[in-house]
Amino acid sequence: MLSHLIDWKAVLTIVKPDTLIRWHRKGFRFFWRWRSRAPGRPPLPSDVQHLIAAMARANVTWGEERIAAELRLKLGLSVSPRTVRKYLASGGPAKDSGQRWSAFVRNHAQAIVACDFFVSATAYSDRMIFSFAEFD
Repeated sequence: MLSHLIDWKAVLTIVKPDTLIRWHRKGFRFFWRWRSRAPGRPPLPSDVQHLIAAMARANVTWGEERIAAELRLKLGLSVSPRTVRKYLASGGPAKDSGQRWSAFVRNHAQAIVACDFFVSATAYSDRMIFSFAEFD
């Protein structure tokens, strides 16, 4: 039926099997690349990303909520605090958690009081009370 509508002899092209397989693989790759594309919102422009990092470096006490509020108030950019957190983790300043545990123990070894926990299990009976204590 279609052969009456289209001149199929003019469209006919002879190709090698390797070429046909290559075309098929290329089309399959293209399809899955399209199908597996990242969902969600596009990333912020790079100048806004750099601005977030610069604001975090200049104001170390500000968190993501404060930075998002400043962007909204001063520049009119509506950015979620979670989005700000995402860009702080990748390009922002590293949060210094202060003193490490080993340094704390070393610095305060003279003032630390040694203590231990003990377990005391008590069993009741009609005539006697049994008490078992374990001390370390």
